[in-house]
Amino acid sequence: MPEKQKSRPPDANLIEAKSYKITLGDRIRQKVGRFRHKFDDRFCPDPLWLHGRSRWSVRTLPEWFKKEDVALVEMMSGARMTFRTETIRECGFDEDFCIHTGYSAYGDIMPSFHVLQTRLLVGAHDALSHHYRYPGQRTTGFKFGFFTQLNRAYLICRFSPPGSSARKALKKFAIYKALQYILAIHSKYERDRARGVLRAMKAMRKLLAAPPDRLRQYYLELGIQAMLEEYGEGEGKG
Repeated sequence: MPEKQKSRPPDANLIEAKSYKITLGDRIRQKVGRFRHKFDDRFCPDPLWLHGRSRWSVRTLPEWFKKEDVALVEMMSGARMTFRTETIRECGFDEDFCIHTGYSAYGDIMPSFHVLQTRLLVGAHDALSHHYRYPGQRTTGFKFGFFTQLNRAYLICRFSPPGSSARKALKKFAIYKALQYILAIHSKYERDRARGVLRAMKAMRKLLAAPPDRLRQYYLELGIQAMLEEYGEGEGKG
């Protein structure tokens, strides 16, 4: 078996290179995160992962699958996104996800779930990627907490049928995330995230009861209403 090639980050022409250096706190969170992910997956799995796995039986595996160092994945997100050109053009992205936040919270998962309706997503173990992380918060704590949960619920309601394990897990997972943020009470950002999650839980009930043909309308209205209540008229206009 050929020796695996070592990978190094590409040269980045960054203005402030020091701001991109990983901190000690990030290193600790990275190591702890591996164990927490296993814990979450066993006791309180993310509904997004549950839905992704539920689609693995959508079609039979191709002949080359067992010959390559690959695995089925629940979604192809973030810096790992690699799609066939014709496929991503067919699925596209949902710009509704970035109206209020300035970035698309879970917008990368939307095309993944589109693909999983008729096809499979495969990740290659040897395909390494290097991701330069934005050095700071992308949006306010409240917006982060609210829209990550609301967008998660919208995706599940759009792609996962009533009664599915993913739908049933939405409330439990939201409570779990809110408790995580509340425990970090020393941080205003984390407290605001917890408030956002709790606010999203109220909105989730309406999404879960929405008729399929009005789901997008309900989603947009719930986002506007939350922004009006939290920030006033300027934010509510999107």
